[in-house]
Amino acid sequence: MDRVGSPSVTSICLVRHGETAWNSEGRLQGREDVPLNDRGRDQARKLADALAVDRWDLLVSSPLCRAWETATIMAARLGLPEPVAIPELMERDYGAASGLTKVEAARRFPDGVYPASETRADVRGRCWPVLERLATRSAGGSALVVTHGSVIKSLLLAISDGAIPAADLRNACSNLIYRTADSPWQIIHHDRTV
Repeated sequence: MDRVGSPSVTSICLVRHGETAWNSEGRLQGREDVPLNDRGRDQARKLADALAVDRWDLLVSSPLCRAWETATIMAARLGLPEPVAIPELMERDYGAASGLTKVEAARRFPDGVYPASETRADVRGRCWPVLERLATRSAGGSALVVTHGSVIKSLLLAISDGAIPAADLRNACSNLIYRTADSPWQIIHHDRTV
């Protein structure tokens, strides 16, 4: 059941940015500022058109250019003001694995621990307060949050107590969550694309 627009419900749609060349190559982007490719721009337009059936009160974004461009494309199509950049929504820092393909990273770091990288708990720790602030600011309303796969996955795993599959999220997917004044966050859908 779609809850966007209900006056007693605060809805937030977590959107993963559109595709980049590094996404298509299977590279860990982390904090690298990789732009969208043409397919990613098209994904952003199509997702905005699909989300236009609901009312959105606020649009915020990671400042990294792949998320920011996705958000600005969506803002233009949805008739919203320029997105607000929130640095805490940046992608996970992959440290020494940044820029490597997932195959290269697995070969170089077989234990899955990348030197100087953030953990999922680190990501959740910096992003959860943003989610709570947005919920307070948008109480009874709805917000779009354009960010990155690891950020969204960390938040969804926390909300679902680990029940959401740990598979990578697709580019330009929407992940709709909501809460009421007397209930915790709940997930309506995740990893939905158009």
